Amino acid sequence: MVAQSMSGSFGARRASRASRLRSVAWAEVDAGLRFLALLWVGVMAGFFVAFSVLVMPGLDRVDAAAGIAAMQAINAAVASVAVAFGGASLLCLAVIASAAVRRSGGWLAPLGALVYLVGVFGVTVAFNVQLNDELDLVAPSSPSAAAAMADYLVEWTRWNHVRTATGILSFALIGASLLRGRRGDGGRGGPTA
Repeated sequence: MVAQSMSGSFGARRASRASRLRSVAWAEVDAGLRFLALLWVGVMAGFFVAFSVLVMPGLDRVDAAAGIAAMQAINAAVASVAVAFGGASLLCLAVIASAAVRRSGGWLAPLGALVYLVGVFGVTVAFNVQLNDELDLVAPSSPSAAAAMADYLVEWTRWNHVRTATGILSFALIGASLLRGRRGDGGRGGPTA
């Protein structure tokens, strides 16, 4: 009877230790995912900032034919590296999945990932890509080129500002989740995280 009791408590301690080790390992994987998402989201936010403050104002300063031709070339180049854009979205999905599996770790990183998916990826697909597709149909030398480019610049830049702001917010939220984890609370941050 005593031997059964001792083996039962040993087995329970062993299972508890294995559970703690799995939890620590998963926390490390989660922190790595959040770090990679932070980097990629930051790169994308910087990319959108550059378009808002440099590229689009620059295109607004040239004639419509040159602006359309330049933007069509830019869109073709960006489309060829679309995997880079998708990388941040995939990492954000992984951050959300990790938080769901762990059922702990706070809400900052999953919220940041969701902000990115809706405010950057969603806006890109719903608005910016559609506007790019419409611009691709405009011949730079057509009589309607000037009006098309003027409308495009206003609408595309408006939606790019949304992507920029939500990309920066996503970066801040994911970054804050990592800072909370550095305090020694494993990223949980207690009830306010």
